[in-house]
Amino acid sequence: CCWALNHDRFVKKLISYGLDGIEVYYPYKRHRGIIKFTTARNIEKIADKYNLIKTGGTDLHGEIL
Repeated sequence: CCWALNHDRFVKKLISYGLDGIEVYYPYKRHRGIIKFTTARNIEKIADKYNLIKTGGTDLHGEIL
């Protein structure tokens, strides 16, 4: 299953396919457990390590912006 992959290796593999950015800022904490990146800081560290563009989610699931 993809959730058992090492995040660093997984992102590195995606970079080999052309990945140049990753969603770092994601306000919906209940989904973080599914993704298994526990904090934005963990994702940000990987983005920094590989010099990836850091993005934020732009979809809206409620009234809070």
